Amino acid sequence: MLSFILRHPLWVLALAFAVCAVGAVLFTQMKIDAYPDISGVQVQVITSFTCRAAEEVEQQVTIPIERILAGMPRAEAIRSRTIFGLSVVQVLFEPEVDDYWARNIVFQKLGEADLPGDAKTSLASLSTAYGEIFRYVINSDESSKLDEMALRELNDWSVIPRLLKVKGVVPLLFDVLDPIGL
Repeated sequence: MLSFILRHPLWVLALAFAVCAVGAVLFTQMKIDAYPDISGVQVQVITSFTCRAAEEVEQQVTIPIERILAGMPRAEAIRSRTIFGLSVVQVLFEPEVDDYWARNIVFQKLGEADLPGDAKTSLASLSTAYGEIFRYVINSDESSKLDEMALRELNDWSVIPRLLKVKGVVPLLFDVLDPIGL
């Protein structure tokens, strides 16, 4: 082998160059994720039931949705959170389940739920568990001098439009959740 390399240096250099070129092309096409997504398939059902206490939302919205979604095929877990005027039910599926199949089956089951007429239910955008990373509160030295309406205006007219310009930010919960606690 060594004698072949010494007798044919141009062939060896050409082969080395070809391997480097193929490696460079494959490297530029390789998908690199700084935080690999190891979460399974999830579907979130978000229901706005405005001006209702958390207990009322839990009894009239969250529990009926959980009951309808219980026992779904290939679902691993159902989790829920209920706060003032908002219910979020999350269904976690097996990892190999297709995202769109999972959303379709949840959407079909939601039609069977007996919910109050003014409860507005929707599916959250197609996302993974990493979709819930960023939550914020407007709190600085300048904001402490502002009243609640001024903070709300700052949030609605300055912060939210800038956040929506960021690639991948979904505006769905901006209307429902109030980051400054008003």
